[in-house]
Amino acid sequence: MKKAVIAPLVALSLLAILVICLRSGLAASPSSAAQTSKAKTAPGPRARISVAEIKDRTAQGGVSTHWMDRFGIPWRDIGEGMREMLVTALFQTRRFQLLERDLLPEILKEQDMAGTGRVEPGTAPATGGIIGTDLIVTGAVTEFIADAFGAKGAADAWGTQVDASVNKGYVGLSIRVIDAKTSQVVVATYVMGKASNYGFEAQPGPEAKLPVSLAVFARTPAERAIRSAIKKAAEDIVGMVPKTYFKY
Repeated sequence: MKKAVIAPLVALSLLAILVICLRSGLAASPSSAAQTSKAKTAPGPRARISVAEIKDRTAQGGVSTHWMDRFGIPWRDIGEGMREMLVTALFQTRRFQLLERDLLPEILKEQDMAGTGRVEPGTAPATGGIIGTDLIVTGAVTEFIADAFGAKGAADAWGTQVDASVNKGYVGLSIRVIDAKTSQVVVATYVMGKASNYGFEAQPGPEAKLPVSLAVFARTPAERAIRSAIKKAAEDIVGMVPKTYFKY
């Protein structure tokens, strides 16, 4: 009889303890989730930066010129496409305040329109609010081989040793970061993106489509080489910019 009474009491006690533990866990979980979320959304102070022109320095090479003539793409557009990708890559690091300079004439035009009387009162952007940049990124494409082919065995293709029957892409970027106040170069780095139809050396993660000026290289070793070089450039900029610029 006693055993029959004690057994249910023990079961109820264990159930009560289990409920208390579950409630404690649920109460603690939002706090843990909030801390995790805060850690993900708080990368620390940011630096103010703008990205200037990425110039082509390879257009004199026979291979590069042939490729561009083949698709009718101006070389300046290639550099512009890489500039757009670098802006996106830097923004995604969450370490910079990216300041737009390429569209600055359009921004100024919109602000100036307020004085014409054609804009509804109270809706026009105020003048005097454009933020100055501390750092300017500029660079050059120094190597660009979009489709190097190897023959049986091995061959020397345009000065580069390539493997048998392998398509390869190479992109070299020279990057400089300049102090806008002093004109001092605070970062100088060179990155190389390499890819082949057997894969490439650095996985850049999920990416959006290529800019229009680079679309002809989609799904080729050249695309993967471009993405690899841009990713490395962004990582070098984050790692090499002096900490004193990260203050916003």
